[in-house]
Amino acid sequence: MNQTKLGKVNIFSRLTFSWLDLLLWLGYSKPFVLEDIPTLLSEDEAQSAYNKFSTIWEFLLRGDGNSNNPKNLLLKALFRVHWKEMIFVEVCALLRTLALVASPLLLNAFLQYSNNDHKTRLEGLLLVGCLMIVKFTESFSQRHWFFNSRKSRMRMRSALIMAIYRKQLKQSLVLFLF
Repeated sequence: MNQTKLGKVNIFSRLTFSWLDLLLWLGYSKPFVLEDIPTLLSEDEAQSAYNKFSTIWEFLLRGDGNSNNPKNLLLKALFRVHWKEMIFVEVCALLRTLALVASPLLLNAFLQYSNNDHKTRLEGLLLVGCLMIVKFTESFSQRHWFFNSRKSRMRMRSALIMAIYRKQLKQSLVLFLF
């Protein structure tokens, strides 16, 4: 198995998703075989996600989290493990929303400019430039919002599935012994 390129890429490659180009080209040129598919990064593996989650879970169960309220312990544990990812995803969603709101306003301003008799080239270039920046921001933030939210959900889901599986193993072992 080959290692995924995501762990070794620079910031530009991460931002533009160009680390996927080789894999997409390979999939276009021939059908995938198992050796073509890269392995996961260590932080994306279920064991790593479970270890982080279980550490925080145990911390909160012991009461070290300065909370005497056992309500929503699962949500608190998930938030403490994934809060950085959640903030980045929400910033991307906010940027996309702001870009979606700004697009019709800029288009309206551009239409008013085109119907105006006293046009200046600088004003038109400024409107087109702003529209291009807004559309780039919308596209960029939407792709990162989708990618990172799915990656974060995958980590949460694998940690929870592994925790539930281990709990079931313990319970079935207790039932087996009695």
